[in-house]
Amino acid sequence: MVVKFICEYNGKNFKGFQSQGGKRTVQTELEKAFIAFFASQGLNVTESPAKIVVHGSGRTDAGVHARAQACHMILCSMPNTPHKILCAINNILPDDISIKSLEIAPDDFHARFLAREKTYLYRVYVSSHRSPLRDDTYLQIYKMPDIKKMQETAKQLFLGTHDFANFAVKDKTDKNTVRTITRFEIETHDDEIWFWITGNGFLHKQVRIMIGHLLYGNKKCVGAKGLTLWSVTY
Repeated sequence: MVVKFICEYNGKNFKGFQSQGGKRTVQTELEKAFIAFFASQGLNVTESPAKIVVHGSGRTDAGVHARAQACHMILCSMPNTPHKILCAINNILPDDISIKSLEIAPDDFHARFLAREKTYLYRVYVSSHRSPLRDDTYLQIYKMPDIKKMQETAKQLFLGTHDFANFAVKDKTDKNTVRTITRFEIETHDDEIWFWITGNGFLHKQVRIMIGHLLYGNKKCVGAKGLTLWSVTY
């Protein structure tokens, strides 16, 4: 039985989504919560074939947030209704993670391999002083950049299908560096700049390097805290 769920998290205190031995990650916290719940139902899900393994739509780096990270796991049985499981898991999870929906999915569903597009939002605020209410999820800069120039550059360099090897950190798992970006919009909201990026996939740190290129004119990788995985489309 394949179970799909959508989770939200503040990435500030995580070393990324994917499990990394001994480090605090989103995947590890999710698996711990599900294991604790199923143990309370008298089920052992720490050993194969019933072992709980959470698969995400992709890896988010340390400090990156998610509004709607799609995940799946395989269960031998469902000991309660999806709604009751969702409520129980949210009571176990730490405050910086929440499950927003949970459902039984088709047997061939895979959160990563079937994802068609992902949308990211990168947020910046322009101010000479810190904004404590925004510092966890925004990048602070001190001068408003040329928005029209950034929009023109994004359209020219990023929209469409391109080889983005020069806008990513080399990763041996990324053998194909061609990606298609279908949306790259830059909005202003008072002293804030919002970058909306949708594509069929992204290389390691690609979004943050593209934003750095627009803001600073070089391939600087901007801070993770301004980046949020907004949605995943199937």
